[in-house]
Amino acid sequence: MGVLSTQKTGLFYDNFKDEIETWENNLQKISETLEMLTQVQRQWIYLEAIFASQQDQDRQLIGDINKFHILNGRIGTHMDRIHNNPSILTALLVENFYNDLDDISKRLDESQKVLNSLLETKRNAFPRFYFLANDDLFELLGNSRDPGKVNKHIKKCFEGIKKLKISSTPIPGKKADNLSHDVVELIAP
Repeated sequence: MGVLSTQKTGLFYDNFKDEIETWENNLQKISETLEMLTQVQRQWIYLEAIFASQQDQDRQLIGDINKFHILNGRIGTHMDRIHNNPSILTALLVENFYNDLDDISKRLDESQKVLNSLLETKRNAFPRFYFLANDDLFELLGNSRDPGKVNKHIKKCFEGIKKLKISSTPIPGKKADNLSHDVVELIAP
């Protein structure tokens, strides 16, 4: 961009005025689009890890998981197009691409707000969850059907407990994967 700006003060600027201004506009649009694309990717990476760990049976998130899958498809379509196009001009200067990225970013923000609201609800129900970072709490909630993974975070919630010894027994009359989990022993550090 700096090189183009210096060309404006050169002797031959009038001869190349249209080309210089076209390139300046294109480079500005590319820069803005790359910034928005980077923001969307950053949001997507964070949320993808959370939604991937959540079970589809988590009724509080079913709508948001479905919305995320739609956004994931839109992002994937754009990324495939960019990957298959060797020219940055034709890959990024697509009509409405920036606007679509902006819309995706806003929707990812909405999803993140819903997730934060869910975490706050869980923390209000069980205040010891305030001792866990958001990522840890998402991991804990996402693996709620696997109580062995609870041990990774138990010492953050309870100071005097290193881990739980858990006994799993099948629930009569239920599917084989439905187990009853009971804490048998609290193991101190």
